Amino acid sequence: MWYADYMIERLRKLLNAPLTNSGLICVLLNLSRLQPLEAPDEAWEEYYADYMVERYHV
Repeated sequence: MWYADYMIERLRKLLNAPLTNSGLICVLLNLSRLQPLEAPDEAWEEYYADYMVERYHV
């Protein structure tokens, strides 16, 4: 949860997306489960960033 609080404003500005704290927490939890399955050799930071840009960038 602290990471979502830390990142929410930064992501809103970077992605120009109306993210909520609870929505971001859900996304982060899902990504923490998906990344080891879909891209175990990719750095989690890159995987998360790629996902967020692909899904939310307007």
